[in-house]
Amino acid sequence: MKKITSALAIVMLLCIACTKQDSQPLKTSNDLSVQNTNSFLASHFIGERFGGGVIFMLNKSKIHGLISDTIDLGLTGYNDVSNIITGASATAIGTGFANTRTIKAVQGNTDQYAALLCLESTRGGFTDWFLPSKDELNGLFLHRKIVGGFVRSAYWSSSETYGQGYGTAWSQDFIRGTQDPYSSKQGWYYVRAIRAF
Repeated sequence: MKKITSALAIVMLLCIACTKQDSQPLKTSNDLSVQNTNSFLASHFIGERFGGGVIFMLNKSKIHGLISDTIDLGLTGYNDVSNIITGASATAIGTGFANTRTIKAVQGNTDQYAALLCLESTRGGFTDWFLPSKDELNGLFLHRKIVGGFVRSAYWSSSETYGQGYGTAWSQDFIRGTQDPYSSKQGWYYVRAIRAF
């Protein structure tokens, strides 16, 4: 009886110790990181093949994060043939999905453009892909070797800027890592879709 009581006490102690207290959803701040030394039990890891792609960012609890598709969706412009200002100007981690929806709401389903390519993707059986924000795109660049499949060229973000009297958008060079806030929306850059979990 003493052995059963001791075993039961150990099991209960392990259950209490393994309970996560800090499990929070993805926020719109820079709470994502590559490593978290405070977690006792990691649910996911950077580089894990999961949810139709490869995990490239995790929040502190390692339960929520961002997944990159494993291939580019193409080479296209930020806008359709017009140069409409969409108002999708958020740059923080966690804002790419809202930016992408805003772009589509303004531009509609006509022609081909970066945000629409992402929204229409069904890669991996998922339909919630979006164009990364400026900071999410930088996270992709930082983990490009882990995710793989990137071209040594520039990629679009969903983050719009307002320079030179008309709408421009952030892009990132995947050779040097530099980000350009004044990329002409008529320019053709690569598109890599991401999704949140």
